[in-house]
Parts: sequence; C-alpha cells; structure tokens
Amino acid sequence: YQRRVHGGKFLYTNRRELNDKELGQFITKEENQEIFRSFISAIHFADLEIDCALRHMLHTFALPGEGQIVDRVIKIFSEKYFEENKETGEIKSDKAARALAFSVMLLNTDAHSTQVANKMTLKQFFRNNQGFNDGEDFSEELLTDIYNRITHDEFKLEANPLSESTKSGYLLVRRGSILAKKRWVILHDNVLYESVKPPVTGEKWKKDPPTAVLCLKGAKLEPPTTLSYTLTIHKDECDGDINKHVVPDCDVYTQWQPKKGPFFIKLSSTSSRDIKGWFTQIMKVLEKEEKKLKESSKKDKKKEKPKENNENKNKMDSPKDLQSLKSPKESKDKDPK
Repeated sequence: YQRRVHGGKFLYTNRRELNDKELGQFITKEENQEIFRSFISAIHFADLEIDCALRHMLHTFALPGEGQIVDRVIKIFSEKYFEENKETGEIKSDKAARALAFSVMLLNTDAHSTQVANKMTLKQFFRNNQGFNDGEDFSEELLTDIYNRITHDEFKLEANPLSESTKSGYLLVRRGSILAKKRWVILHDNVLYESVKPPVTGEKWKKDPPTAVLCLKGAKLEPPTTLSYTLTIHKDECDGDINKHVVPDCDVYTQWQPKKGPFFIKLSSTSSRDIKGWFTQIMKVLEKEEKKLKESSKKDKKKEKPKENNENKNKMDSPKDLQSLKSPKESKDKDPK
C-alpha cells in the first residue's frame, strides 16, 4: 500500500518526463485506484471553481475515453474536490460535485464538437443542472461563470503544461492610463499571461502570442471593490527580464514593457464570484513567494554563521594569538638572546 501511495506522488512529480497516454492508461486502471488517488493528492483544488480544478487535473495526463474509466476518474476527483472545498464552496456533497463535473464535460463536448449543430444555451445549462445540488439548484452565478469559461476555452483530454494553470478566463485589463482591453488571462505558477484569445490546446502560441507577461514576484495586491468587481496589482518596478519569461507552448515572447518605476494593473470581471476567485488565487501565489523569500534569507544566514566561525578560528590559529596565549612566566623565562 505504501509503495502505491509513494508511487502515485512520484508519477505526478515526474509526469512531464513520461508519455502522457501511457501514464493515463496506467493510473486509471481499476486495480490502480490507490495510485490514482495518490497522484491527484499532489494537486490542490482548494478555492478553485470545479471546472478549473477539473481542467487542471485532466491536463496532467491523457484520460482514456472509455466510459467506465471516465466515471471512475470523475468519482475520485469529486471526492477530493468536495473534501477540500466543503467549508467554503456551495457544493453540498461529493455526489453533487460528481454530477456537476459530468455536466461540465458534457458542456465542453457540446460547445466544441463540430458534430453538434445546435449548441447548448445558458438557459439549457441551467435547466440541465436543476436539483443536482442534493435536491437544490446551484446558483446562477456559479453556472454562468462555468458556462462562459467552458464555451470560450475548450479543454481536451490530453496533457498540456500551460493548461495546468490555476485560473484562466476573460478579464478587462487596464495598465495605468491606458484604456482597459478585454484579454484572456492565465495564472500559471507565479506568472500572469495575457492574450487576445485562449491559446489552442496542444499547439504553439504562434498566431496569437501572449500580449503581456507579468511576474507576480514582489507584487502587492489590492482587494476587489464591491461595485466594480476590480482588483489592482501594484509593483514597485518592472522585472528587468520580464520579456525573457519562458511561455509554455510558445516560442514568442511578450512585446509589452511598462515604464521604469512603480506601476499598477487593474483586472476587472463581470462577476463578483469570479473576481474573488482571482483575488484568492493571486494571494496564494504572493504568500508562497513571501514564504520562499523568508526561507531563502534563513538559508543565507545559516551560511554566514559557519563563515564567521572559520574566520575566528583562523585568527586564533595565527602566530600572534598563540604568542599571546603563553603565560607570563614562560615569557620571563625566555632567553633574551
């Protein structure tokens, strides 16, 4: 059992070195359920909307298309998702999470399949999810946000580093006095990527490269306002190497560079729930960066202490110090010659 638990975490850590299809086939086998549970235990779903969490998980490996496998994967995913969000989210049980997760996958297929002529409307999506939350309805705000993200950005059942983002979606982006523009924003690791439209999964960002890349290291965050659903990111100065950030699945770098000195960026959403989600996830990134900085300073201090001890030791070993350690009697008895 212990081997299976550690094996799942090992596979997650090294997933990018492995063939995503073979990895998916292995961890989703019925006899490897404990390995799969261990695999997704390394993924944090807390404070994520269910479609964002599902997207994140499904891009760490290639999910086989068999119905029984998909059902098993969604069941295990829903249990973990509900466990991490039961105190803060509106989803009332793992069964409700499972029903909504399946609904998300059906919406994704309906919205992006060329074989479906009449696409599902938002009202139909509401109707399809009535009573799924343990007999009650999910809020319209939750379902609207999910519908907008899924219909604008397809997620495929294949591994993709960029799609392992914490959060993504359309926002109005304003920098200083420049007019706000609608941009697809992706939060990946500690970097915000902006593009005119969502990148094509599994392909390079060649036709529509990121219009801007912002490293959140050293940034300060102002919470969203109640009326405008807007949050503000402040930085004292632009990173000198902002244009050198590696963009996943892209061989083109950003063209935008702010002026020297302090600057700010405003991100606005049409939904209170959505902008609060962005605020929570960016705050987690900033807290993580602050923790890294403290740990780094502690390590530097530890390195300095042995150096000081060695310097003191060398000083004590010098001839002058040894001479001074001699007793007064030894000094008097010494031959003047």
